[in-house]
Amino acid sequence: MPQSEGPRIEVTVSPAGEIRIETRGFQGQACRNADAFLRSALGLVRSDQPTAEAYAVSVLAPNLFERPPG
Repeated sequence: MPQSEGPRIEVTVSPAGEIRIETRGFQGQACRNADAFLRSALGLVRSDQPTAEAYAVSVLAPNLFERPPG
């Protein structure tokens, strides 16, 4: 299956039944929000290792092609 370029959640289940959840393509708090429903459904979290994306800040740039009013 080809990998998507957009944000995604990867869930891996080991033969021992251990579940690993990885968010890809989300920035800042969106990482935590994206997998909240899985964390809630699965219960106890043994470890949490935020990636660099979790600390990224989204910056919205003004539309440079938009004409100012007037």
